[in-house]
Amino acid sequence: MYGRRPDSVLLTSMNKKTKQMTAAALMTAVAVALICLAQVVPTMKLSLTAVAGIAAALLVAEYGPVSGLLCYAASAVLSMLLAPASGWIYVVFFGWYPVVKCLIERINRQIIEWPLKLATFNAAFFVLWFFLPAVLADLIPKLAGVFWPLFLCANAAFVLFDIGLSQLLNYYIRVILPKIRKK
Repeated sequence: MYGRRPDSVLLTSMNKKTKQMTAAALMTAVAVALICLAQVVPTMKLSLTAVAGIAAALLVAEYGPVSGLLCYAASAVLSMLLAPASGWIYVVFFGWYPVVKCLIERINRQIIEWPLKLATFNAAFFVLWFFLPAVLADLIPKLAGVFWPLFLCANAAFVLFDIGLSQLLNYYIRVILPKIRKK
């Protein structure tokens, strides 16, 4: 018995890891399904891709940033294989931002958090603008050639997205997660 864990502790540890693996696989499947749906319903491309990114955020809230990053990595690869037109916006921003957001918010000082969040978003925006202009033109065809109005509107939309995501995650952590953990 020396050096061995009791079977009950080992079983509990395996159950936690199994739950975590199952949740990550499920959230990856949900994210990929939403991204594929965004390919079929082009008017909802941006919205469905944003919702797909929430899958990683839910994993971060429950299991930590590693699970969220693994979900992002798997869903990014699968979305690029199955739906590349919608996959780019997920890969460039919506997939990894919820994980980064959760890490930034651990600072717990909004005067530092908001500049970091805006810098993160603007870095992704510049990648889209300079390196993937066809993706941006596909998303917003009429504003693709006008930088400043698009840049300002995108930043305003990002702030609203971030606030909404925070509210959603707070609700998940306060209301839904305790009900899930009881079972």
